[in-house]
Amino acid sequence: MLSETVAYAEVDLSNGKIQSSGGLWKDYVAEGEREALNYMKVFNRHIDELVLEEDQVGCYDVLEQEKMVYNYNRGTATVNYQLRRRMARGSYHWMELTVHVFQEQVTENMYALLYLKDIDGQKRRQQEQERAANTDPLTNVLNRRIFEQYTSHYVLEEAKKGKCVHFLYWILIILNRLTIPRDIHMEIKYCVLWWIPFMKASAVPII
Repeated sequence: MLSETVAYAEVDLSNGKIQSSGGLWKDYVAEGEREALNYMKVFNRHIDELVLEEDQVGCYDVLEQEKMVYNYNRGTATVNYQLRRRMARGSYHWMELTVHVFQEQVTENMYALLYLKDIDGQKRRQQEQERAANTDPLTNVLNRRIFEQYTSHYVLEEAKKGKCVHFLYWILIILNRLTIPRDIHMEIKYCVLWWIPFMKASAVPII
């Protein structure tokens, strides 16, 4: 596993210190010792600096000490989290952070092994496959199955908020029953879904 990682670290959960680190995290031990910081403060500093903002909360969560111990005590020793990290040239790569907790039998001290794996190529291939599966090859817009999933989800979410979107929903149902060219059919549906957020933003009632 180490041969596949771009960074690794071992943390003593009893005192919060980083015992060893390497790869992209090679300076974390010295940083913690120099500034008397526990592992969370060291990692959070670099998460704030390098991880895409929308992925930061998930990083904080999987690295939180109490959460590690809680998961371990409930039988989950290993947790994985996927994130986007900025690299040296400024581009973001998909990474998978693995947290594995274990406990020494004699001392009963708990430790965490942290690994960071670069999965950018694999993730982008997966996203491209999902995009191809969800897109009509003729029109390059969402295919019927995924479009209806998104639309149904949106209607249900709006209904929970007390919003009425029945009118547009019925339009989509009627469109499904009409015999019209496929490309026109999909374009009309795409425009209807595109129109909904603008009506909502401009406070136009959808009834």
